[in-house]
Amino acid sequence: MHLFNEISIVGSRQEWIAEAVAKVEAIDRKQMMTPDLAGRLEHIAAKYALDPALVIHLEKIEGVRRDVKRQVNDFGEVRMATVSVVDVSIPFSGDAQWFRFQPSHCTLIDTPVEIRGQNFVVTVNGDDPEGGRNKISRLITMINGNLETLKSEMKRSRSCVSWTNCTG
Repeated sequence: MHLFNEISIVGSRQEWIAEAVAKVEAIDRKQMMTPDLAGRLEHIAAKYALDPALVIHLEKIEGVRRDVKRQVNDFGEVRMATVSVVDVSIPFSGDAQWFRFQPSHCTLIDTPVEIRGQNFVVTVNGDDPEGGRNKISRLITMINGNLETLKSEMKRSRSCVSWTNCTG
């Protein structure tokens, strides 16, 4: 699975705004004159302004070494070879669905990542520990950057939905 590569946040945000406006327009005219109108509007806005509260726990990163058989091309001769890899688990907290959303501006992450429960699992070369550490460090930096962009876009979305509810 590639992270931040499945669903456009811009398109989703437009859908959420349209749904919020429809809910506001569905409020009965008599209810528009009640004192709890502001609370209702805020409740609608909060429902469509989700917060990608994700945290990567760097202190708990673990790796498990394993051997895999791969087909290698050795100067024109194709053969099977056993290579050592390390499956690195990077724990996070929050809802994993946010890794599916693609912010309008993001760093493309070309490293395949598997999400297992509340962990990213990334496979790195077991014979190059320094390269593996660098790969994991770059991956975490890119993920954090994309999450910050996503959070700021969702914050703008919340403002948009609230403003739409007040003016719609």
